[in-house]
Amino acid sequence: MRKDTVYIYPDTLRATNEYVTSFHQSFWDNGYKVNSRLKFLRIFNLLLNLDSDIFIIQWVDTFPQLKLGKLRCIYLIFCVQLLKLLNKKIVWVLHNKTAHDKNPKNIPWVNKNMKAMAQYSDLVIVHSQDGILFFKNKFGEKLSNKVVYIPHPAYKKTFFDNAERDSIKWDYIIWGTVNRYKNIDAFLDYANSSHFFQDKKILIVGKSNDDSYTKLIQSKIKKNVLFVNSFIDDTTLQNYILQSENILFTYSTDSVLSSGALIYSLNFGKPIIGPTVGNFKEFEGGATFLYHQFSDIESFKYPLQINESKVTEFVKNNQWSDFPSKVFTALNHISNG
Repeated sequence: MRKDTVYIYPDTLRATNEYVTSFHQSFWDNGYKVNSRLKFLRIFNLLLNLDSDIFIIQWVDTFPQLKLGKLRCIYLIFCVQLLKLLNKKIVWVLHNKTAHDKNPKNIPWVNKNMKAMAQYSDLVIVHSQDGILFFKNKFGEKLSNKVVYIPHPAYKKTFFDNAERDSIKWDYIIWGTVNRYKNIDAFLDYANSSHFFQDKKILIVGKSNDDSYTKLIQSKIKKNVLFVNSFIDDTTLQNYILQSENILFTYSTDSVLSSGALIYSLNFGKPIIGPTVGNFKEFEGGATFLYHQFSDIESFKYPLQINESKVTEFVKNNQWSDFPSKVFTALNHISNG
């Protein structure tokens, strides 16, 4: 039986995170043909792949800040309208409430892109229950029947062996690309004024591509904090995490709906401290400990203990190998409903 041909944006040509490569690979591994003619054209290659049956599009909120941003937005809106006329199936994976980039000139274009995707998509996938509520509130009850929660798949099937307590070097690790929306500078402001954090060893590891933000963070570093401002390979990252007691996410809640870094962290069996937003909430009582404000972190009962059985169950039931079937089951259900 012939399987559908799938077009996925973004392609893997310039993929900088494991989510994109795993997403593509999951469809290939399940026997689907993934179209990617002239992938170097990015979203502009969409019209060169019109023989695809399903078009999966992600991160449209980033288009305005990219090169030829406004043209990308106009092109996207034209393409999704054309795809509807051609009776193609459109799937939008909604990752964020809005762009992490808060440039006021870009926000109207972000909103236009998101509105077009909400209107013309046959299926909208979110990786957190918060995403369903956000979609309903932003785009209305009339369109809400097309939004479906599919958990972000786990990156690994197995768990890392945790280091013994005497090999722990850091009380908290903050890891991942260093961006302004991750609120690291605000956390350091709080930590520098807090008696609780004065003797806590904090590791910040990840590359910052914003020189002014790098300088801002560096200006707030004290002797109990190490900032490793570089891109690191998986093995090095894994060693850093295994040498840390807790994994800390300091994200602003303005734009985040789900965190891939949270999912990646699950396999380490470490307590994960994060804001009360998105898929962080769905792991409370399992792996996550939630705060509304940074001072809440001080009130946790240390050492934190996770519920390993809940984390194991999630990882077992949410593998990339199962992801395409979940997408097509949801798409068929909505199409037949």
